[in-house]
Amino acid sequence: MIQIFLKKLLQTFTFTLLLSSSIFAQTALQRLDGEWYSPQWRYGYTLKNGLGVATSTNSPNFQIGQTIIQLSATSATTFTGQQVYTDGNFYRVNVILQPDGRLYFEGEKNAKWLMERVATTSQNTDNKNNYYQNLLIGKWYHKSDTTSDNLTMMAQYVQDFLPNGTISEQAQYVTTLGDGTKLSCLANTNWEWSTSGNKIYQKIVASHVLPDFIKDRQGRPIDDPELLRQVCEVVKKDKSERQLTTSVFTIIKLDNKINVYQYQDSKGVLQESTDYRVNQGLSHFKVK
Repeated sequence: MIQIFLKKLLQTFTFTLLLSSSIFAQTALQRLDGEWYSPQWRYGYTLKNGLGVATSTNSPNFQIGQTIIQLSATSATTFTGQQVYTDGNFYRVNVILQPDGRLYFEGEKNAKWLMERVATTSQNTDNKNNYYQNLLIGKWYHKSDTTSDNLTMMAQYVQDFLPNGTISEQAQYVTTLGDGTKLSCLANTNWEWSTSGNKIYQKIVASHVLPDFIKDRQGRPIDDPELLRQVCEVVKKDKSERQLTTSVFTIIKLDNKINVYQYQDSKGVLQESTDYRVNQGLSHFKVK
């Protein structure tokens, strides 16, 4: 009788131990639930119970929405599993949840990197919307350069996100011709904006483009208002064609310093860009 009792007790103890271990592992994994992003490798994913679904990609070999990481807990702060690399294949990884909240990875091919938390999945949609909306309010600066044929264009803007759901944008577009001639156009644009989850929706409601200056290579003014008008008409046409069309931006990382996001360009290609929080208006950055 005592042997039967001890056997049942041992079975119960073993079951309880396995159950406790399972609950412990699940709890450890749930600590990682949320959105993560790598500033170094420029990709991110949402983790839920150890499975990670890509929210941004740095490779044509895996797509947004694809499961790219699988983890299991080995302690309260250590994990093991596998993750997709840029070649599209899974590789073994070991992970440590650091005291500063970041995830430290060591993987095959001597790979080492950090993942930073963006937001937690415990937030409901309304709270997340409020989080992004509140963090976006204020001024953001962006600058980019493009080259085409025998000219380059520098575009820069300051967007002021206002609490009433509008954006006041001041922008400058400087075109440099092959001979060094610079032509500057200014644009004032009003947008409507809103957020849903990690998406920013922006729509142009009005814009006004005006000529600024035309100068030679040495910075001396040139008397050619017609050429300047023609260049500014290109900017005006682009603004006009996009008016009342909603643009969608996917937030990758947003804090009180930077807004990293993805969007599709006019050719449908996924692009990534960064805006920087500033206190100054466009006049502070303006090329003169």
